[in-house]
Amino acid sequence: MHLTLKQRWQAMLKGRPGQRFQDRYMEARKSRADASWGQKARRVLRILVAVVAIVIAVFLMVLPGPAVLFYFFAGTLLASESLYLARLLDWLEVRLRAWWKWGKDRWGATPAWGRATLVTFVVCLSVTSTYLSYLLVTN
Repeated sequence: MHLTLKQRWQAMLKGRPGQRFQDRYMEARKSRADASWGQKARRVLRILVAVVAIVIAVFLMVLPGPAVLFYFFAGTLLASESLYLARLLDWLEVRLRAWWKWGKDRWGATPAWGRATLVTFVVCLSVTSTYLSYLLVTN
């Protein structure tokens, strides 16, 4: 069964946290058993796109933030090819969700002046690291 990218993404979102990447790997493994030439070409293309995303992420590591999106994108593409990576991403998802909930709870309990101070600190840290990265690259 040929699913569009949007349908695959929706299926991933509906999956159970801590199991969704392994489920996607199992689906991909079943479809590889009777893969046509076109499906094999798409598989190679998916791996190449993931490698390109990793290379882009490496170059974007000097900027705070954007590299994480490219690593995530590459990881989700490669998780359908590797059970080890699928298990790792499922494990990470559960840990990150717990961490996110903890941070969200703390953020809500922090007074407005504390949140403003934290946001100012993060912005200053981001600007400083971007400027230092710029100096490092240009000198």
